[in-house]
Amino acid sequence: MIWLGNELPERADAALDRKELGRALDDALMVLSPRWRRMVVERFFDDRDLGYAAKRMGVTREKARQWHAKALRRVRERRGAWLMAQVRP
Repeated sequence: MIWLGNELPERADAALDRKELGRALDDALMVLSPRWRRMVVERFFDDRDLGYAAKRMGVTREKARQWHAKALRRVRERRGAWLMAQVRP
């Protein structure tokens, strides 16, 4: 179970699951190149739009969009591997 909202966790180990997911996300971000990682961090953690991030990074909005899409694909692949590892006996 993963707890991502304001509701109370249904299981006592929900906080542990959330910590594990956080570590998995950190690991996934670390496999990204510094530019791609910066793009994801600016977009999601700093709540910036792609145009703003592109300007700060000195690239076109289209290049920022491409980096962003590739970075998210890589993070999703990594997250998928982590999820599969959690369900294996």
